Amino acid sequence: MPSGSYNQSVYNTQTGYNGKLAFNVATEYNKRFYFGLNLNAHIVNYNKVSTFNESNSNPVNPTGETIRNIRYQTNLYTYGSGFSFQLGGIARVTDDFRLGLTYQSPTWYELYDELIQGISVNREVAGGGMSNAHFNQGIINIYPEYKVQSPAKYSIGGAYVFRDFGLISIDYSMKDYSGTRLKPKSDDFFRFQNSLMADVLDITSEVRVGAEAKIKQWSIRAGYNYEQSPYKNGKTIGDLQQYSAGLGYNFGATKLDLAYSRASREYNQALFNTGLTDTSKIEMTTNNVFLTLLFEF
Repeated sequence: MPSGSYNQSVYNTQTGYNGKLAFNVATEYNKRFYFGLNLNAHIVNYNKVSTFNESNSNPVNPTGETIRNIRYQTNLYTYGSGFSFQLGGIARVTDDFRLGLTYQSPTWYELYDELIQGISVNREVAGGGMSNAHFNQGIINIYPEYKVQSPAKYSIGGAYVFRDFGLISIDYSMKDYSGTRLKPKSDDFFRFQNSLMADVLDITSEVRVGAEAKIKQWSIRAGYNYEQSPYKNGKTIGDLQQYSAGLGYNFGATKLDLAYSRASREYNQALFNTGLTDTSKIEMTTNNVFLTLLFEF
């Protein structure tokens, strides 16, 4: 490789879905206490294509060949299933004040990975002439089944209802990301990754505040959400801040709602785990608009 400057770029394309099928049951006691249980079946189907490109226009090495372009591509396909449950309760402390507790279990996934890799090289030979080399034999690397356990989540919240005028609510949640686990634990690589996650990940807190006001058939809503970074350094993934607002109209048997949310977070993303480990600072802002039409029978 000649000395000089280089142009590098990475393109990531992610497609697929995470599906969840929920079975729930609820009951009440003395019109003061309410309990609910969700049993969830998860479906994972995920594909990620990463392409790394490097090029240069530096002078040709006089004694040999010069690599002008390199293109390295990986295609990772992950699929599997999982299970989780949620358990919660609400107590009507007074007619206007309500207190709630919820527990969200870890999600236990059973996953499979398939990987395809390829590389293309464009070379310039001293004295003129170009040659290309491609190494992509279409070989699919199929890995053994492995398991992932996501962290559990604990939440407590309260709401005060202003009779027919509206309400205000606040929730606090805690999640220990350092408890994320890869299994089987007997695998040396998984043991190292589990130890690494325990060292770099942390316990996070999340606060959500929301309010709703009703004016005849109209409903006006607003909310704020703050979630701490799951990393101890607070930089790999930064804190999350989200604002939301909504407007609804009650037609009687039909309700129409329009909502908007804006979330922002900073990342320090490394191109690779080894070698080119310099990070790129990413400021990501997500805007969502939701339109809901509800029919009551």
